[in-house]
Amino acid sequence: MIPEHNPPQIGRPFDRIRKIIPEGRALPEREWRVRHRVILLLTWLHALGLSLFGVYQGFGAFQSFAEGAVIAAAALAASWTRIGRSARSAAASLGLITSSAILVQFSGGFIEAHFHFFVMLAVISLYEDWIPYLLAILFVVVEHGFTGQFVPLVVYNHTDAFAHPWKWAIIHAVFVLCESVVLLANWKISEWARARIDLLLNSAGDAIIGLDLDGIIAFANPAAVKMAAYPLEALVGQPIERILLDEEKILSYPGVTLNNSVPPERASPRADKVVLRRDGMRLLVDLSSNPILEQGVIVGTVVTLKDVTERRLAEEKLKKTFSLLSATLESTTDGILVVDREGRIERYNQKFIQMWTIPDSIVASQDDSKVLGHLLDQLKDPEGFLKKVRELYTRLDAESYDLLEFKNGRVFERYSQPQRVGGENVGRVWCFRDITERKQLEEQLRHVQKLEAVGQLTGGVAHEFNNILMAITGNLALALDQLPPESDLHGLLDGAEQAAWRAAGLTKQLLSFSRRNPIDLKPQHLGAEAKEVARLVRQAIDRQIQMKVETDGDLWPVLADLGQVNQLIMNLCVNARDAILERVGKNVGSASSASWEPRIVIRVENVHVDEVHCRVYPNAKTGDHVCLQVSDNGIGIDEDIRHRIFEPFFTTKKVGRGTGLGLSAVYGIVTVHQGWIELQSTKGEGTLFSVYFPRTEKTANPPPLPSAEKLVTDGGKTIFLVDDEEAIRFLGKTILEHKGYRVLTAGDGREAIEVFSQKKEEIDLVILDLTMPYRSGGEVLHLLRQMEPTLKVIISSGHQAEHSFDFGEVVFLPKPYRPADLLRIVIEAFEQPSNTANTHSIKQSEGDL
Repeated sequence: MIPEHNPPQIGRPFDRIRKIIPEGRALPEREWRVRHRVILLLTWLHALGLSLFGVYQGFGAFQSFAEGAVIAAAALAASWTRIGRSARSAAASLGLITSSAILVQFSGGFIEAHFHFFVMLAVISLYEDWIPYLLAILFVVVEHGFTGQFVPLVVYNHTDAFAHPWKWAIIHAVFVLCESVVLLANWKISEWARARIDLLLNSAGDAIIGLDLDGIIAFANPAAVKMAAYPLEALVGQPIERILLDEEKILSYPGVTLNNSVPPERASPRADKVVLRRDGMRLLVDLSSNPILEQGVIVGTVVTLKDVTERRLAEEKLKKTFSLLSATLESTTDGILVVDREGRIERYNQKFIQMWTIPDSIVASQDDSKVLGHLLDQLKDPEGFLKKVRELYTRLDAESYDLLEFKNGRVFERYSQPQRVGGENVGRVWCFRDITERKQLEEQLRHVQKLEAVGQLTGGVAHEFNNILMAITGNLALALDQLPPESDLHGLLDGAEQAAWRAAGLTKQLLSFSRRNPIDLKPQHLGAEAKEVARLVRQAIDRQIQMKVETDGDLWPVLADLGQVNQLIMNLCVNARDAILERVGKNVGSASSASWEPRIVIRVENVHVDEVHCRVYPNAKTGDHVCLQVSDNGIGIDEDIRHRIFEPFFTTKKVGRGTGLGLSAVYGIVTVHQGWIELQSTKGEGTLFSVYFPRTEKTANPPPLPSAEKLVTDGGKTIFLVDDEEAIRFLGKTILEHKGYRVLTAGDGREAIEVFSQKKEEIDLVILDLTMPYRSGGEVLHLLRQMEPTLKVIISSGHQAEHSFDFGEVVFLPKPYRPADLLRIVIEAFEQPSNTANTHSIKQSEGDL
């Protein structure tokens, strides 16, 4: 195996030598100019001094000034700015080293004069340039080597030098070598220090520019050159304003605004400035400047420029994003609280402050403990609140949802989830939503559903009760018609009939409560209704509460639905009763006094409302009205809640004592009747509600109805009576047959269709109940019209609301009805032509109930 041959690396020793010796690079321009001026001045001094010294030594004026002229010529060459720096340095070097040779000559070769060579070599080395230094060394070698060898008298004025010239030449060479080593070492150190500074400046990422006292660029590092997009030679010597836009004069130059007494720490403030590049592009830079000091004297300014264009754009984008997030945070309807991992508050929105009613003093204190204390003071269960918070701080990744109940009745949803940044859990976000109104609406919905269920049950019971009353009133009417007027039973049966019709009135109110009867506004006198409701209220309140009704003798009629008005009066009386009981329970005012007598007064009177009254009560309207007042001497209503008493479900009563629907229902009824309600109340003394109904010109007294005996019927015609109640079928058949009609009956919808399909040619009129098994009245009517389009039909039902359904052209007979009502409608139906008979609708008159 042939071993590898590694040739010797000949260049390495030279590399080591090159690293030891100075590179001989030119000094910075400004520093070279300073040194050159000093050396040039020294050269001129030598030219003049040697001329005078030669004359003094007796060499003659011509020779002396001729030698001085040689040195002056060298100084003139070194002063010529059109030649390069190295040539000017070489001329000055030759002038100084030649002046040493002339000095030795004029001194007669004295050994002591030779030290001038060594001094001049030290001065020439200040150029730190090999060309002038090597020229000086070469001159010394020639002068001391060759001239000293052949003309030793000129160089060495010593007897030993005449005998051994090479000996003295070697001695001088050793001195020159030793001095050169010292000078070159110092030169190398200077180069190394300058190289380190250059390395730092050139390696800096920020632009660094040196200015003189006039703001002229003296040096610029590569980063500055790159930033300005100018060559270095195009920058140096130019004013800083060539690249820096400084309209605000942020940058100050020591030579203009600073003086030599300014301390080193003096610096202009950091500021954003604009750098105008050579290509016209503008860069946003962060500028800072500091004075340059030499031995405590300001000689310039160093300016540092950092390109912050991208950073500022990113900051603006981040600022815009942050502003958008802040705006989003502030625009949400939820209260937001952001905390860190230790639970310290980091951020919140104003909605959070508003929801929790945190005072400005606590917000300004930025004390988390005070904020938490304020929150806990409002809650029903502060311990539960803290328990959930502690639990979530131990389970950093857990989410949470619960409800917070406040002492004042408010309810908040509380939702919490961890906050992550780059997948790391950095805290938690708490969201609070006020759902008090939603909870109230849910409670309202439950109440409405409950009332709807009660209404449906009430309506069903009232419907069945109507059918029973129908049989009772009908049979009583038939019995009365068959008794002679002088019979003793006449009065008994008449009283029973009146009681039955009062029961029918109550049934109508129940149907109205269940919403099965529509609002039916008819001319009414409110005095009788007030007395009737007062009679019912007396049965439902404490006997100790006095109940009094006052009415004018001749009340004006108003358009009203009696069922709705009864409910209005009843609700106001119940509210008055509760106010009296609350006053007794709280022992307010004179409630414990023997002279105080609890009372409720209902008053109905005619009033004329003028403009003065309307100015006091904006909802009032001028004109004639009937005023219904309900007053009590109970607890009264607080002034700060009077504006809310008509809100649905608003109540001040204890749980289970009220739903908050009474006064809201009153307000709705008053609005439907195109009236208004006024409130007067004194805390601890009582309350007065005044309800105003507009007067109507319509009469409230319908003409008397004829009795069944006086109605002239068209006997011999066939009537088909369809009803699922056997008692009603029997009653109707008896009434109609008593007047000569032929009556067919059916007990359900299916039977009605079968009977009609078999005997439709015989049937002249159909009386049809709507609520039936198997087939409803509506279905039956549809099928009957298909078989006989011109059929005359009377629909009978206890629910007037069902009459609003589209059954086509029919006659409606509400239950319960008197025999005379049935006969009158049948007669009128037969009297109408076939094409118009079904357009007529008859409503019960006030006297029916």
